[in-house]
Amino acid sequence: MIDTAVLWVRAEANIRAGRYADAERAFREDLEKWPENGWSLYGLARALREQGKAAEADAQAQAGGCCGGGACGVSSAATPSATAQTFEVDGMTCGHCVSSVTEELSGLAGVEGVDVQLVAGGRSTVTVSADAPLRLDDVRAAVSEAGYTLVEA
Repeated sequence: MIDTAVLWVRAEANIRAGRYADAERAFREDLEKWPENGWSLYGLARALREQGKAAEADAQAQAGGCCGGGACGVSSAATPSATAQTFEVDGMTCGHCVSSVTEELSGLAGVEGVDVQLVAGGRSTVTVSADAPLRLDDVRAAVSEAGYTLVEA
């Protein structure tokens, strides 16, 4: 019996190599063994989206209790009256990084949604929807608490 970590690593390797159908199969196999594996739910949604199966990816992410952080392509819904601010963040490399930044920013008062467009090893784009504009110092502190660097213009 293959360990779930081995399945996940194999699936991630397929994603990096652009073998999305193989990644989908590996993530599904991992989820059969560990249905609540958030990283595999995220990976499956990502593999589906890369294959042009956006509706199935959205359904999978929502059924899996997607965090709404945007890592799997599904971002949390913000109200139409929300203010959106976009920031750049250095140092993120994976879904865990995205989750950490999303969690810290979501803890700021008034935040209604966080969407992260990961550029592994590069400069990622983070869009935060809030009921009012956020203070730059608060955003910088949240990103720093997550372990990353807010890039300032």
